[in-house]
Amino acid sequence: MIIHVGNTAGVASTLAKYQRKLGHSATVVVRQQHPFGFEEEYEPSLYRPILRFARADVVHYHSPPWITSMLNGRIRSPDVALMRAIGKKVIFHYHGSEVRGRHVKPAFASIVSTPDLLEWVADAKWIPNPVDFEMFKPTEVKHGEEFVIGFYGGDQVNCPRDVILTAVNALIQRGHRILLVEATSTQFAKMPGLYAKLDLWIDKLGGFYGLSAAEAMACKIPVMANVSKVKHFLASDPFIHTSIETFTADLERVAGDASLRHTANERGAQFVRDVHDPIKVAQAVLDLYESI
Repeated sequence: MIIHVGNTAGVASTLAKYQRKLGHSATVVVRQQHPFGFEEEYEPSLYRPILRFARADVVHYHSPPWITSMLNGRIRSPDVALMRAIGKKVIFHYHGSEVRGRHVKPAFASIVSTPDLLEWVADAKWIPNPVDFEMFKPTEVKHGEEFVIGFYGGDQVNCPRDVILTAVNALIQRGHRILLVEATSTQFAKMPGLYAKLDLWIDKLGGFYGLSAAEAMACKIPVMANVSKVKHFLASDPFIHTSIETFTADLERVAGDASLRHTANERGAQFVRDVHDPIKVAQAVLDLYESI
């Protein structure tokens, strides 16, 4: 039995779903309900799930909470210590801001969801985020005359809203017809419909890419991002490259070049099939469980 604790970006929900498809018992328990509406079980108490955790074979913590930054992050929640004491397999799964910039050496087997995090978590393994192919897939939608751009406005550090708005306004003043769609509060179940309406998804500008980029690619939507920190980890390159400094010029180039977007569509769809296949990812995580 596998219990996922926490559900950053819905990764745990997708992992559990495909681990079940591979014949395992897997569930997701959260202490705070996620506003995007992922599949999970809400349990606000820290202690009531302990007996249930004790019956599990693996307890897989997502974005494990910090009690203190002292001792290189080795002091953690009491349930983690208890699971370890009674011999359970414990996994820490880091997803981004909770560890980026910290340089930690966890006491347990660790996964990072993007390869740039390998710099910050000692002895971790990069396993790409799974994309639910049953949800995210190409859909034919008739587009209008406007060039429709989507982005997630909830990460102002890695996807600064002001940079995007400045660029879009500059292109509108030059005669481009652009519709900007901000997905900050969009429910997870509605994201495939949102992607289907887009001509372009703008992802991270901080040097790596996020789960939403992979989801958009699965829907055959071109993705514009700065992946300078992780490019050497990638076997293929499906991204339309940009940076904060060159963003306006790059966006205008993409808006005016349908062939560039089509090429990115095809490369992105293949990249996601190769790297983010949920069955392959779920199996890679199961293999890691077996190795500890």
